[in-house]
Amino acid sequence: MKKTVSIFLIIAILAISVFYVMTEVYGTISEKDLKRSDELVNQFLVAMRDLDFDSYINVLIDESFPDRDEMYDMHKSTFDGLRDTEQQFYAFEIIDKAVIDKRTVKYTVKLYEKSGVVWQGARYTKKIKGKWYVYQYEDLEKHRFDVIEVPEHDRERFERAKRLTEEALSASPKR
Repeated sequence: MKKTVSIFLIIAILAISVFYVMTEVYGTISEKDLKRSDELVNQFLVAMRDLDFDSYINVLIDESFPDRDEMYDMHKSTFDGLRDTEQQFYAFEIIDKAVIDKRTVKYTVKLYEKSGVVWQGARYTKKIKGKWYVYQYEDLEKHRFDVIEVPEHDRERFERAKRLTEEALSASPKR
């Protein structure tokens, strides 16, 4: 009798554990979480557009860097380099949204540069320890933004930039 109860208890615990894991990973996202994710990605893109580095960096987790200081320095130098240039973007558009799982949402975004160039790529949000972040995976290909429209006067610059980006991506070690 004692052995039967023990076996039943073990099976019950396993079943509850499996159910919990399945609903946490594959369950549907709540309306509240989806709304928060939408607000966050919009806040992030506004911060990028306005070059508001503090608002941008406070909601970003970038797994492509080994430590937060290195991530901070690289993103800061990128922001500083865009200030008052034609490469700064003036508008954005979220053109698609896909719920990946209960804690991850993928947004397809268009960015419009002052120069007339239009970029398209993905941004992800992820809920970590109860809080939503814009999440950049270690695999940078997931976040790649491609030029989808280039004004005639800018084609040469973008062909060169595209070649350099592809060379850098192919040369960077996969972690």
